[in-house]
Amino acid sequence: MSAHSTRVANWLRRTDYLVDFCERKIPRPGCPFPVSKDLFGLFDLMVIPPTGSVIGIQVTGESQRSHHIRKYEQDPQLALALRRWTATGNRFQLVQVRKRGFRYEWKRIWLVMDGDQVGYKESEWEKPHGGGEEREYAEM
Repeated sequence: MSAHSTRVANWLRRTDYLVDFCERKIPRPGCPFPVSKDLFGLFDLMVIPPTGSVIGIQVTGESQRSHHIRKYEQDPQLALALRRWTATGNRFQLVQVRKRGFRYEWKRIWLVMDGDQVGYKESEWEKPHGGGEEREYAEM
């Protein structure tokens, strides 16, 4: 799990969400670095909010949003997984994380499949929990 995934999980836990990691590390023979495998190729985190449906979350850095959306549209298996996930009432969120000075911010992007295209609605950049609470994560 990445530092960004850990950061987002901690932010969500502070707001009474139940969060668990669903990204796996798979060892590769002859290579010191394992490959990461997301649940259904989509999710790093699985979240149960205090109310509402389950949320699958993909966490990414600031510059990777278009890469992820393009991947969901172009890969038939990922598009099918995303379509089925949202059709059953679950939600899917791409969370971008960026660092500004000593603080981290996030942008939440809600995704749905609309035919073969990914539809999305995004928030503004936010400072989770405001104030200086993010500072402890800046040194992680």
